[in-house]
Amino acid sequence: MSDKVFEVQTHLTGSYNLENFLAAIAVGLHFGVDPIAINRGIEAYVPKNNRSQITKTERNTVIADFYNANASSMSAALDNMAALSVSHKVVILGDMFELGDESNEEHKAVVSKAKSLAVDRLIFVGEEFYKHRDEEAEFYADTEAAKDAVQTISNSFVLLKASRGMAFEKLLNLL
Repeated sequence: MSDKVFEVQTHLTGSYNLENFLAAIAVGLHFGVDPIAINRGIEAYVPKNNRSQITKTERNTVIADFYNANASSMSAALDNMAALSVSHKVVILGDMFELGDESNEEHKAVVSKAKSLAVDRLIFVGEEFYKHRDEEAEFYADTEAAKDAVQTISNSFVLLKASRGMAFEKLLNLL
């Protein structure tokens, strides 16, 4: 076991990923992998699965996080966005699926939390979020309806978060 300290640069965003990295480090050390090799492996990992994936487009920097969504992952993503020191923040949230009887209340809570953030633009997409529409944010009934609005975003740091069924890759392609 080494008593060296390493600083690791990753391609993932969000403090909620720390436990994943610690688990990877622990497994590597358990199997005798050199700490320098562990560090290189973590630094080399570039996600391609739309989970906390930072994507640079021609016009924006996007956190693509639309593989899955639930109330706790939405909250964590919003906390992460709030903690980032970047200019011109845009948050685009899509419906969370499979919440059962709690769906309405959970979507309402996410709307409330998102509105409390200091962001430049806030967009909600999907039938469940649309039920909570008001004048304080932009609301669209589905992904197709949001396309025109998304195309106007540029020079921004964008959080794109939804359940997989919202097909947010269609919006990512427009950013």
